[in-house]
Amino acid sequence: DKLTGSGEISLNGNQSKLPISGKRSTSAADVVGEWNLNIETSDGESFSPTVTFKANRGRLSGTYTGPIAGNHELKDVTLKENVLKFTISGEADSDGSTFTAVFTGTPRGSNLKGSSQLEINGAEGTAAISGTRKAPEKKSR
Repeated sequence: DKLTGSGEISLNGNQSKLPISGKRSTSAADVVGEWNLNIETSDGESFSPTVTFKANRGRLSGTYTGPIAGNHELKDVTLKENVLKFTISGEADSDGSTFTAVFTGTPRGSNLKGSSQLEINGAEGTAAISGTRKAPEKKSR
């Protein structure tokens, strides 16, 4: 996510061409809120949990709520070089199986795309993730 190019400037009748470069930057404030995810495992199973991110002094935390895994606090939440990463682990509400899921994704505005590395009762797998951030509720005056 880089931008490169050039621009022209005219100063006191003199023309100059200047290089321009930039890089997309995502901050903690860009991911705060409620995200509706769609997760599709490599064996075709799909489900739609909700992840809510909060920021306190630039540090992210949050919760995961889903139909299979249940409710879990997010662990090891990081946002580095525009990549969002977090882990959930514990016992699944649906069947009591133990699991760990490491999510890695790239937020762009109100969209998120990424993947998850899963371990369920010792078996490993992957899942594709996409999601959208729920629009914040408008406060009445």
